[in-house]
Amino acid sequence: MDICRVCLNSTVTLVDIFAKREQVDQANPEPCLADMLNEIAVCHVKLDDTFPQHICLSCVLGAQNAWRFKNKCESSYKQLIAIKEQQQQKEQQLQQQQEQQLKAKEEIVCEESKVIEIKLEPLEVEKETTTQAITLKPYKCGMCSKAFADVTILRVHKKWHAEIRSKAQAAVAQVTRKPIEKLQKTVKTKKKEIKKFRKRTADTSDRPFKCTECNQGFFKNLHLTRHMRIHTGECPYECPYCSEAFYRSDYRKRHIEYEHRVTDPAPKLRSRRASK
Repeated sequence: MDICRVCLNSTVTLVDIFAKREQVDQANPEPCLADMLNEIAVCHVKLDDTFPQHICLSCVLGAQNAWRFKNKCESSYKQLIAIKEQQQQKEQQLQQQQEQQLKAKEEIVCEESKVIEIKLEPLEVEKETTTQAITLKPYKCGMCSKAFADVTILRVHKKWHAEIRSKAQAAVAQVTRKPIEKLQKTVKTKKKEIKKFRKRTADTSDRPFKCTECNQGFFKNLHLTRHMRIHTGECPYECPYCSEAFYRSDYRKRHIEYEHRVTDPAPKLRSRRASK
């Protein structure tokens, strides 16, 4: 049958799949087309079967590309496994070195912390000879009850006390600084509001818009409307980050900047209005 074994088309140019092929790269030889087909597809190509023994040029090119791609993937996978094993070996070696260094440090600390007992030689003091055996630890810590035989160990111990004390002071300062700053800002804002209120209530003769509840006057009706919310309890300006509400928009903006640390809340407010 003069047809292609793969695409089943009858073309003029057909290639024998069992013929030996010229090797372009001698270092990486390629098998015949029949072996390529057996590797890339489950088609069971045999020399003595009754099927066509030729394929067209386009199928030859496809078989070569598929076989080369399969071999490339397998080679890359092997290289990646080798790289991974090398990395694991390096990590294990590094971990062993760290463990050895840690053991050496522990041994040094144990040697330094051993109790040094020195027996004093007999002393002759005017017809009296006494033998004393005492433990020498003359260097005492002034912050706790520990004593040391070497002054260098005492210095290291005092540095440890200083580090703990500095960390504790930093933690306390961090906890107390924010409430104090917040209280100072609140006091300043309240003082400003009191000054503004006194200026507004000093003279109301030239202010045509007056409040019916407290007889306070305003130059604009807008200011009177905003003032009436104090008496009615209306708070139309809600915070988009929490459940707080305010009767003035500038109070809401200041709340967002101080409490939520947002310097530009305009995009969030626009999206909230659009959702409403």
